Amino acid sequence: MKKITLLLACVLSFLSASLAIARPLWEITETASSFTISLTPIAFTTGAELQISYQNNRVVLVVKWSEYIGTNEGGTVTATQLDKERPELKVWYADRLGKISFFRGDVRSFLRRMVKHEAFSIHILQNNKVIASALFDISDIRDAIKPIFKLARIPMTNSIMKFKVKDE
Repeated sequence: MKKITLLLACVLSFLSASLAIARPLWEITETASSFTISLTPIAFTTGAELQISYQNNRVVLVVKWSEYIGTNEGGTVTATQLDKERPELKVWYADRLGKISFFRGDVRSFLRRMVKHEAFSIHILQNNKVIASALFDISDIRDAIKPIFKLARIPMTNSIMKFKVKDE
């Protein structure tokens, strides 16, 4: 397996105090049958990793947790938020070990929204209490996911990403 760590950009901007802010560090993992980008959070209550993958002709979005978050058969109640938009309550699937949350729904549509934002937060709820949280700097997601869209034959334009897979 070929593993490459890649810094997509070194400096976001200089603030008035001339301080530089580093952009997120995406980890790229490529095998013969899959391509994955991973990002660690900038803040969290439980260790986490955001992963977007192309495997088995599908684009998959998951959050891997360092601790048990539950294996509720119907899924895990999750609050997600992009930047300062209103949080959305959704049910994400959980793996049987209770350490991975799988996005449930139209991943491509959600990624279309993600590329327009700078931050993504996710909160796992249990009995109306937050048991795990993570905040990700996704400011470079548009550049980071280009290889996945290319591999999945999903055309991109400058103004908007199109998510329809071309027929061969």
